[in-house]
Amino acid sequence: TPATAASDAIILRDDGRDMCLLLAIGAQDDHFAWSGEQNIPWKGHLVRGDHVVGANCMKSECVLTAISEAYDAASGEEFTLRLIFAIQAGEAAGGHVETVEVTDDATGSMRVMPTKDVFGKSMSAAVMVASHQPEIWCNLLVHAHPNAICELSQIFRDVQDSANRVATFYKGVIWIKPY
Repeated sequence: TPATAASDAIILRDDGRDMCLLLAIGAQDDHFAWSGEQNIPWKGHLVRGDHVVGANCMKSECVLTAISEAYDAASGEEFTLRLIFAIQAGEAAGGHVETVEVTDDATGSMRVMPTKDVFGKSMSAAVMVASHQPEIWCNLLVHAHPNAICELSQIFRDVQDSANRVATFYKGVIWIKPY
């Protein structure tokens, strides 16, 4: 099982593995999921028949369940959009925690801080799809946006529309001579 073997090798060599989240999907039920013990709670993963979901700094496991259910429900959608819908469902189910416990390195004392104070007011969101025939809309990234997760679906549609317009414009204009 290549995905499991590769993931095991990565985790075993990583000195920071207790702070890592690693998910991998291979062929025919070759799934791997790792949620390091030092990730921000709630943390964890779900392994399903055709997908794996994992996260940390979430309100509860219900966020992962919502992601998994939305992924299943969007089975007829283009794959990248299906992933975006799943991420959005997780956000709608409660998304990330509002506060985190932070350890003061100098004193060792714990204090609770608002998540936005720790990570900032803006979020980032990304979808990256490895493909033998990638399309421009397979790899999308939204940085420093107050609603980055929702913005992903609009950017997907905009990029897909632009790519289709360019393809239509150039159809028949460029001809590659066969050898």
